[in-house]
Amino acid sequence: MRSGSRIAQKWFKKFNEGHTDFRDEPCSGHLITINIEAIRDAIKANSSTSTRRLSAEVNILQTSVIQHLNTIGKVNRRCRDVPHDLTENQTQNHVETC
Repeated sequence: MRSGSRIAQKWFKKFNEGHTDFRDEPCSGHLITINIEAIRDAIKANSSTSTRRLSAEVNILQTSVIQHLNTIGKVNRRCRDVPHDLTENQTQNHVETC
């Protein structure tokens, strides 16, 4: 069964039980606070760091790091990692490609 159908069944059951208030109910989970300044500081220290490393540094999910980077106007500009020791042929190919 699709999730949309399950949600509809859940609401139908609630409605039949007399719940007619459609406002969000308080969640049982805890509110996650994210220190955006910690993310900004980590980026200032090393602007080429990966989102995986950032998430480990600030101890939040990688998807949350990506969302907050987009919020502050940071976008991914790297298409791939480039090894430090390239042959002359690889260097020329890299220059022509990028």
